[in-house]
Amino acid sequence: MKLINHMSATIDDFRNFFHSTNTKEKANLITVLTQSLALVGSQLKGQNVDFEFCVKTPKETDIFINDMPSEDSSYGEDVLIFPSEIKQVVLNILQNARDAISEKRIKELKQAGKIHIVVEYLSEKVVFSISNDGGNIPDDSLVSIFDPYYTTKPEGEGTGIGLYMSKIMVEEHMGGLLTAENIVGGAKFIVSLYYNNG
Repeated sequence: MKLINHMSATIDDFRNFFHSTNTKEKANLITVLTQSLALVGSQLKGQNVDFEFCVKTPKETDIFINDMPSEDSSYGEDVLIFPSEIKQVVLNILQNARDAISEKRIKELKQAGKIHIVVEYLSEKVVFSISNDGGNIPDDSLVSIFDPYYTTKPEGEGTGIGLYMSKIMVEEHMGGLLTAENIVGGAKFIVSLYYNNG
């Protein structure tokens, strides 16, 4: 039911995407990320994809292996966002990470994969990143992955709008920043959300 309710809300989000009348709200980013990960956590485990969730504040660092902070955890300052849009961004990135890991597994006969989620509370913003070990994004694709209808997936398997919409949601709707970069053996997506973005 949780997944069905989320899918219903996602359809509404798509319907209202360019005509959004939603209002931003102060939200606990850990709660939003935890709710997003809960929707796909069992799928990741079922596909032998491990995940690590790390939360960094000026006072502490907590690491959760194949587990998440509780939804009511309060680590840092709440941020003014559209929670449903952040959930959609996270699900888009996680889906792409899972697909990259699956593709690499087939090519290299690997048995497992790993996704790292890091949330860092800084003085003016909170930054979260999602990285995976599913291989690098080709350089020519790295400059285009946020373009509408651009996909690296085989024909019929990707629409090319997930990352494009994610970019608009983060940057135009919430005044943040969404970037991607290659890391050793994989790719990393970084979202910066500023506390004073209203």
